[in-house]
Amino acid sequence: MNREYWRNELPHLLAIVLLVLVSIQAAELLIPGGLSFWIGLVVAMLVGLFYRPLVERLGYAPDHWD
Repeated sequence: MNREYWRNELPHLLAIVLLVLVSIQAAELLIPGGLSFWIGLVVAMLVGLFYRPLVERLGYAPDHWD
């Protein structure tokens, strides 16, 4: 793994972490009574599952994702 790989990959890793945190916080605000661990885990998995196809569709995917 070279420096160019991480230069292309790091913004996506940070975006995934930020999206997971924001999504879990939004779910906490929307669900009365709080958010259980399992629902938070499902939210995090959904963000991770749909991030790559969405980024590829928007045209922001790095070249090595092809």
